[in-house]
Amino acid sequence: MRHCRFGVALATATLAGAGTAATTAGADPAAYFNPADFSSEALFVTGLTTAGARATGLAGATTAIADDAFAVVQNPAGLAQLVKIEIVMGLRNEPRDATFDMFDAQATLSERSSGVDAVAVAYPVPTYRGSLVLGAGIFRSRTNARASARRDTRTAVPPESAFRFDDEFVRRQGGEVWQFTAGVGTDVRRDLSLGLSASYWYATLRDDQFRHIDEQFAGAPPPSEDRLRSESTLGGVSCDAGLLAYPSRSTRIGFVVRSPVWAWLDGSGTLTHTDLTSGATRTGALFIEQRPRLPWSAALGGSYARGAWLVAAETRYVAWEELDMDAPPAPGAAPAADPDYTARLAAHAGLEWALPRVPVRLRTGFAYEPLAYDLLLGRVAHRVHNRRTWSGGAGMLLSPAFALDVALAVTTAERADRDEPAVRERLRDGRFLLSGSYRY
Repeated sequence: MRHCRFGVALATATLAGAGTAATTAGADPAAYFNPADFSSEALFVTGLTTAGARATGLAGATTAIADDAFAVVQNPAGLAQLVKIEIVMGLRNEPRDATFDMFDAQATLSERSSGVDAVAVAYPVPTYRGSLVLGAGIFRSRTNARASARRDTRTAVPPESAFRFDDEFVRRQGGEVWQFTAGVGTDVRRDLSLGLSASYWYATLRDDQFRHIDEQFAGAPPPSEDRLRSESTLGGVSCDAGLLAYPSRSTRIGFVVRSPVWAWLDGSGTLTHTDLTSGATRTGALFIEQRPRLPWSAALGGSYARGAWLVAAETRYVAWEELDMDAPPAPGAAPAADPDYTARLAAHAGLEWALPRVPVRLRTGFAYEPLAYDLLLGRVAHRVHNRRTWSGGAGMLLSPAFALDVALAVTTAERADRDEPAVRERLRDGRFLLSGSYRY
């Protein structure tokens, strides 16, 4: 049976590199670890970092309302609104779980991640007219920490008692993906702001995959164990351009274009194969060297404020079909094209309400982000339940200079093999954020 894989695409890219650049002594990592099998189209870098508790509470609908130091990654044009020096910091806790059903076997994946989510600063440069605001920050795009396991056991009843298998698959990953961003926002005119930002991406991945195969039936291979250990680092660059227009005092329109992420991935590892019958062991080395390019994207949003209420909404387009993993194309595919991805249009909406007589704002939001990767275990997948996010949060002004925000978001998704409904993947991600901002 094929190994059920969960993971992020930094791991995917690592294994894809292993499949094309490995040299092993009698063991082929591509044959077992299936480098072309993705489980998440989120990849290791997307350029769509949702930074800050307010943005999370509004389900990411911040393109038209970015008005703090986090604007450097939400919409750099929003920096132009700031008139005071601002420092913001965010903490996060993320529980993530997934199950993968493959006929009568089930794999589970779990992840628990806590720590600093983002730190950013904005500095308004004194000017005679208009505004010029510089911003910079460090943002944790995602964690690569994963732990997944599956065990397949079956013994046939007589007269087929010779049919038996006992297989085990375990995978553990570690590492983080960070985005270092600097930008500038300025007023072109009283009702229009422009902004630019540039980002450097840095990621690490430690990957340890193990399988134990013990099967008895006609033509079965001898009992064996395989272990793949690898370490990779990734660097990359990208840039964003944004604008923010103010048609009226209560209405805003925002637009952001995000460039592709041009990345470079390097690493190495070992693959060890052990024949449990003879005790013979073979170890081979693999070397990873890829130059992937992740897709460009664009977001268009608007907001309307009336009294104590603020409504924000936006749509995002990601050209996933332009993804280039720097790997040999599948048979029949055009060079430099990945037919297993489809461009997607996502929708985000959020609502904010300022409570009367107290400095508290309540928030809620919803996002719909269709899954972009079209395969499941290498076969065409059916999207049973496209990715949806429900969020809520609150913000409190503790003093004229200090504000505190909290948010909770839950994301779910499910897909199944189009021809084998018993092969199914269910995802559930949680995200709790706490952000503080200080202006002076």
